[in-house]
Parts: sequence; structure tokens; C-alpha cells
Amino acid sequence: MSAINDKDYYDIGNWLPSGAKDQEYLKMRKGKRTKYAPKIQSLEAYESRYIYALFDAVLDIKPNGLMTAFQSPTPIENPFWWDFVIKSKLGYISVVRGASTLEVQARLLDDTFDLDKFFIENLSKYSEQINSKLSEYSQLKTFINHYRSYQECTEALRKEIEGLDLTIPELPSAKERSGKEMHIYENRQREFIQNSIKFHALGKSLILNSAFMVEAFITLFIRFTAGNKLQEQKHLLALHLKSNFKTKLQNLSALSIVMNDDVNLSRHEVIRVLDLMTLRNKYVHNDETSALNRLNDIYFDDLFPLFDFDTNAIQDTIISTHHNPSYEKVIESHEDAKNFIEYVYSLVKAKDRPHLLRYMKQSRVVYNPQTYKYELVYPENTVMAVF
Repeated sequence: MSAINDKDYYDIGNWLPSGAKDQEYLKMRKGKRTKYAPKIQSLEAYESRYIYALFDAVLDIKPNGLMTAFQSPTPIENPFWWDFVIKSKLGYISVVRGASTLEVQARLLDDTFDLDKFFIENLSKYSEQINSKLSEYSQLKTFINHYRSYQECTEALRKEIEGLDLTIPELPSAKERSGKEMHIYENRQREFIQNSIKFHALGKSLILNSAFMVEAFITLFIRFTAGNKLQEQKHLLALHLKSNFKTKLQNLSALSIVMNDDVNLSRHEVIRVLDLMTLRNKYVHNDETSALNRLNDIYFDDLFPLFDFDTNAIQDTIISTHHNPSYEKVIESHEDAKNFIEYVYSLVKAKDRPHLLRYMKQSRVVYNPQTYKYELVYPENTVMAVF
């Protein structure tokens, strides 16, 4: 069909709001036959906020379509977040923002109408009004939740470590040292060496990531549960966050609005996790004065070696080097980290604990600088600014 030429319908200013009460629009939504040609097109090449602001700024409307009319009170909880519907003598244009899509659904008398041209020209023509409108919207800051990422890392590392065969191969006795038996032994020895090297890499990583997880947990805990006055005084909050780990624990109940009691530094869980932080530092800084990094001393008289010959020299070297820290110490460190976190959660007021747990599990941390609050947005599609 040819276009209706009395107005420039590529200008959104020549369109009017329609919405959920428009009978013709409702008829089309129900799939009834009409004179309008349907057209659906993705708008994923465009940024959602600019498309939204185009309708808001130029036509002075908020979302007015069916998807908006029938959603629950909080839009982000719905499969469709918002939609706009506008009309003219040419027909209807509806823009729908779903949880994972942005598309335009048009029903027009002119099937040659170029929807891309419509949006490109309007976004350019009304850019000043759009940018002004964008400045009115809440701008939330998002950050990586390192606590959750370290938590996932530790679980993955532990699973790999527990799957390693670290059984020490036994050298066959002199009577059993046939060619076949020695070949089996050599293969087991080779596998033992490879698994030991892999364990060393994974084990140290598990200890480091367990310590990082605990530190990230406490830092995030402080950020989420600090009172409003502290949140507003960023320099004071930063001062607390930069303090050492033990100091953070000593001040935790004073900083947080959700705790029932102080952290007891004499508790087994706290003592163990402080040992873990020390262990982490010894490995990270390669402290040669630490017993953790020391092997047995050896002796010489000038050039004459005075240490004993070891029939299992290869195995002993592998064990002393790559089984340090030991398997038991590695697993214990991860358990210590988890037990400490559970202990801190136990100090949180019962009414606040479920909300805090949901916040801590988010893959992305969302902060509203206008309200000084953290908000739940991902991944449960809810918004609850309680901390």
C-alpha cells in the first residue's frame, strides 16, 4: 500500500499515544483480521534506554502497552519489562522490552515503512531531548561480586583436587622386579609425578582462593550492612575497608546494622581463619623464614656430602616439594574458610539473614549512589533496597 502523505510519519512527533484501551489495537493483539500489515523486527542493535527515552522525552509518555498494564508491581520481575504503543493514520507501532529482547511490532497501512529509518532519524533528531531525559533516570553502578567468584573457584578447585589419585606407587621388591612389573611401576610413578604437580598448583590455588574468598566476604558484608551515615561518609567507609583483616573483624559489629553480637576472636572458627590468612601471606610472599617453606637441612664437609642416600629420592622430592601444603592442609583450609563464613552469618539478626544471603549470592553487585543503598537486580529479577 502507498504511504499516507499528509504528514511525515518518520517523525515520532506526528504520532500519538495509544495503549491498552485502544479497541483497534486490542483487536489486532487478539489476532483478528485487520487492514494493517503486521511487521516484527528486533531492536537489539539499539540501547534500550535511548529507545525508552525517545518515547518519554518526545511524546511525554510512560510505558502504556498491554505488557505493562498486566505486569506485577515491579517490572523487572516480569518476562516483559515495559512496552510503548503509539498510533497515527498510518497504523500502530509497539516497542516491547522483554527480559532478554527488545523488538518493535508494527501494524501499518504502508508495508514499505522502514522501521530502522524511523528509529535512526528520531534518535538523531531528538538527541538533545533524549539526553536531557536520560539525566533524570537513576544510574546504578554495577560491580563484580568477587566473593561469589572466589566461592565458585574454591568449589571447582576442590572438586578437581578430590578427583586426583595421589597414591604413592610402591617399588616392587627385588624378587618381583620383572620387566613387566617395573614397566607398571614406571607408569604409576610418571602418573604420580604428573598428578602431584597438578595437585600442587590446584592446592595452592585453593588455599589462596579460600583466603581471598573470606576477605572478599568480609569486605562485601561491610559494604552491604553498613549504616546509612557510614554509607554517606565514603572516606570513613573507605578507611574501614582498607584496614587489615583482624581489625575489620574487631570493628564488624560496630560497622554493621544487622549483627546481634561482636565477632569473638577466641572462637575456633576465627582462630582457624586467621591462621589461613597467615598461611596465605607466607606462600604469597615466599617467606624463607617460615617453617612452611623449609625442607630438611643437608650437610657437607667441604665438598664431601654428608646426607643419606634415599632409594625413593624421586618420590621424596616430589612429596616434599609438590605435596607442600599437604592434601589434608589444603582441604582443611577450604573447610576453615567456609566454617568462618557460617559463623559470621550466625551473628546476623534472624530477620535480616535471608535478605543478606540473597545479596551475597548476586553475581553482580548493584549500587544506587542516589540512595546509598545496594539493590537486588541479578539474577533473581527482583529489586529490594533494604541495605
